[in-house]
Formats: sequence, structure tokens, C-alpha cells
Amino acid sequence: MIASATALNLDPQNLLGLVGKIRVLTKEKKFTLAQTVLEGTHQLYPRERVFQILQGILHYRQSAYKDAEIAFRKAIELDPRSSSAYSALNAALLRQDRQDEALQVLQQGLQIHPHWELYGNLGTSLFAKADYLGAVEAFKKAVSSNTGNPGAYLLWANLADAQRWVPAQAAASKDSYQRAITLLTPIVKRMPGNATLHSRMALYRAYIGDKTEAMARLEQALAISSDVADVQFRAALTQELIGNHKEALDALLKAAKLGYPINLIESAPDLLDLRRDSRYQQFIINIQRDRKI
Repeated sequence: MIASATALNLDPQNLLGLVGKIRVLTKEKKFTLAQTVLEGTHQLYPRERVFQILQGILHYRQSAYKDAEIAFRKAIELDPRSSSAYSALNAALLRQDRQDEALQVLQQGLQIHPHWELYGNLGTSLFAKADYLGAVEAFKKAVSSNTGNPGAYLLWANLADAQRWVPAQAAASKDSYQRAITLLTPIVKRMPGNATLHSRMALYRAYIGDKTEAMARLEQALAISSDVADVQFRAALTQELIGNHKEALDALLKAAKLGYPINLIESAPDLLDLRRDSRYQQFIINIQRDRKI
């Protein structure tokens, strides 16, 4: 934020300074201020796709997925070779339970510009459709030293998630989770106040059977931010893997109430037992009833 402020003091229209300022404001959940800055950039830089992507991210962080979709599509119009725009649009479509369209977007992006980010999203889309073998192959390309980004912890974790559901790959999943943990550890040390990072570390620890460290990380994540849907969703997964069914269900219901997409809950294989619980089923009935009113 200091670097952005310095740049903007010297030049209030500095592109990189504006990008940095918007990213920081969005990360700090100062959404109104971020939107104000963005509105100015749309006038200053009407053909700059990065501001459309930032606009979409701002909407996405507020669970306004349709608005995010519109912004990401605009970014692609401005720069059809932007892998980030295709990846972001794919995520926004998945959150709207439009899986077929999400896959089409990825295929379009990969034809124009093969990129590890798109392979990662392809794996996520295939995983949501229970095509675990296809997901493994996509994630392997995403972490490959030739075609991917082997230094990204999240890609290794995604690969591990898919490997767990392919019998021949189950043993390899532990190694992939450990690789993710190794890459994530220094990041958590640099950003100790980040609930998302702690919740992810908790989940990865749970997957390798380290219950004590998983709970320690989860407690830290919830102490920092218990009102974030994604954090509560990972809390549900972590608690369920550890064997704390009641706590897992409580976290899952909180995640859903905070806006975590029901279609992503329904497609998570680790949550099958929770979805069979009467409390969860009643919750879904209530949602369906409310939508009809």
C-alpha cells in the first residue's frame, strides 16, 4: 500500500499504483473504496483489461458472481489472450452452477493460450463433475516444470485432492499434500494474519492425518475470520476428516448461510455423510422453499 501511495502521490493516474491500491483495498474488504477507485480507472483506462479483471474480483469477493462474470467477459473482449480472465470467468461460472459453460470457457482459453492457470481450473471443473482421473491429468500439467507452475502450493493440493479418488494414485496424494504444505509454510510465516492460509494449512494437515496441527491451524483461522464462507467450508472439511461430525456440520451450515455455493457443497465427495444428516437436508429444503416464495 505504501508503494502504491507513493506512486500515486507522484502521478495520481499511475496505472501500476492504481492496480496496487485496488488490490489492497479489495484484500482488506474495503469494497466501497475499491469500487470508487475502479470507477475512475474505467474512465482513465477504458481499454485496459486488468481493471476489468479487478472489477470482477471485487464482485466475486462479495459473492456477486453474475456481475463478476460480466466484468471477466469484458476483460476477454479487451484481451482474448489473457489466461487470467478465462480462469476467473471459469470460477465465476462454477459458482453459478454452470459447469458446462465453465468447461467451454477453459477449452477456449487453452486453444488460444495454454497456461498452467487454465489447466488448474480445468482440473477443478473436472473434479466437480467427478471426473477424478481427468482432473489428475489436468493438475499434473498445471504443476509440470514444462507446462505449469511447480512452485504453486494450491496446485499441488488440488492434485492431491484428485489423486485421493483414483485408486492407483491414492498413495501419491500424501506426497502431493506434503509438497503443498512445504510450499505453503513460508507463506504462512510471512502472513500470519491470513485466515485463508491457516484454513488451507489445517485442511492439508488433516488430509495427511496430522490432527493436532490441523486443529491448531483451524482454530487460528477461525479466530482471525469466522465470517468468511470459504474459511467455514474448509473448517467443515477439516472437522469431518478429523472425525468431529457435529462441529463439521455446524461449520458447513455456517458456510452455506454465508453464501458458499450449494452446488460446490453437493459436489464435495468428502462431505457425503454430512449431506445425509437431517439438519443439512432440512436446511436445503428451507432454501428451496424460500426460492419459490
